[in-house]
Amino acid sequence: MKITFLLENYNWFYSRFFESDEEIHTKLYNDQIAELIAMRYYQSDSLGNELNKIGYSAQYLIPECMPLQINWAKEYNKKLYKKWTYGKVLRSVKSRLHIGNPLNNFMQQILLAQLRESKPDIVFCYSGVWLDDETVTKIKEMGCILVLQWSCPIMDKWKNFSFNKFDFILSSSQNLVGHFKSIGCESFFFQQAFDARDKIKTQPTRNVIFAGSLTNEHHRLRIELIEKICSRFSVDVFTQVKPTMPNTAKCWKGGIAGQQMLNTYGNYKIALHIPGDEFEDDAGAKRLFEVTGVGSLLLTYNQKNISDIFNLSQIITFTDADDCVAKIKHLITNEDERAAIAKNGNDITLTNHTFASRAEQFNQLLNSI
Repeated sequence: MKITFLLENYNWFYSRFFESDEEIHTKLYNDQIAELIAMRYYQSDSLGNELNKIGYSAQYLIPECMPLQINWAKEYNKKLYKKWTYGKVLRSVKSRLHIGNPLNNFMQQILLAQLRESKPDIVFCYSGVWLDDETVTKIKEMGCILVLQWSCPIMDKWKNFSFNKFDFILSSSQNLVGHFKSIGCESFFFQQAFDARDKIKTQPTRNVIFAGSLTNEHHRLRIELIEKICSRFSVDVFTQVKPTMPNTAKCWKGGIAGQQMLNTYGNYKIALHIPGDEFEDDAGAKRLFEVTGVGSLLLTYNQKNISDIFNLSQIITFTDADDCVAKIKHLITNEDERAAIAKNGNDITLTNHTFASRAEQFNQLLNSI
């Protein structure tokens, strides 16, 4: 069975890579997308790689990485590429006059052309990939099973997204599963996981790391706690944009992502996790499994349902900044205890929470509906 994954260009990571790497522009499309997938950023090919092992054939597209998509049109669809080349003036005029969204419309046309050529049985769309209503309808007309995996807050720009046209929606958030069901969508709980290809030999020589976004829109709790913690203990903070809070800014080490982030986690004894504001009581972030999967000790905010995933012999939870700092100090001075908990967390993740397990779950779900 052929399955095509539509990968999110999260934080414009793939587009920014094109801007920073001159060599990638000289390569053919297939080499370009292979290089981007090999970076293993965010979801990447983690689920598809495991589905391939049980009889599926996975393909990957990044619909919103414009230079990649234009290069596909240049190589495989001359008609579309000519339309792109000769339509620049018209697109510019429409944009200035606020007539529709001509650039987005053209990217949707390329995506549809790619799907018509590859003829997948299943199209698996990750949250953050915009498909307009007409595109969703046309994909359905191709006879594809259309699946959405949604793991982020539903912001205003998504209020008119065609959620109800997907055959079913998967989410690692119980709250979101409930929301989708309430608006008439078929929705199932589907937990995040760790890619076992990323197993590394941890050599923790540094104490504490935090890696993640710090935005006022979605991370007020995170910003508040990290600032308080950094005022009392030196935490190495990795985020793409330098923080403005004084104590956090002193601890800032730059941005990391993908395989580099996982390798960095392996250098630390303890990794902090603080959820986004919308998920304060709803544990399900991929970071939970990345940290435990590489063997660091997960010290996480005490979300309501965290005990459904881990017990307190596998991770440590905290309730506020004071509690967090006290537990950091205790764990740093009790290495045997810290290492034992980290190992337990690693063991349960590699046993129950890998993408191999999720591939089997997805296959069973697909066959049951």
